[in-house]
Amino acid sequence: MYGLRDGFWKWSKSNHAFNDLGLQKNEIGVATNNMKSRAIPERLGFTEEGIIRNYEMLHGQYLDRVIYGLNKDEFH
Repeated sequence: MYGLRDGFWKWSKSNHAFNDLGLQKNEIGVATNNMKSRAIPERLGFTEEGIIRNYEMLHGQYLDRVIYGLNKDEFH
């Protein structure tokens, strides 16, 4: 999905989450050290909500995960 234009991606994913599924919140979680992945939710208007320490192990090393959120009332 990262290859799609930002505006369409946000609308498509969030429209489905909020309107089709009736969800209140949409979340994206990425590794804290992955700056390219972190740029996507930031560019799409998601708010950084917190960091989960030692969330997952990859290649023998524990990684932290940053959580971004977008609430239904923030979706335009």
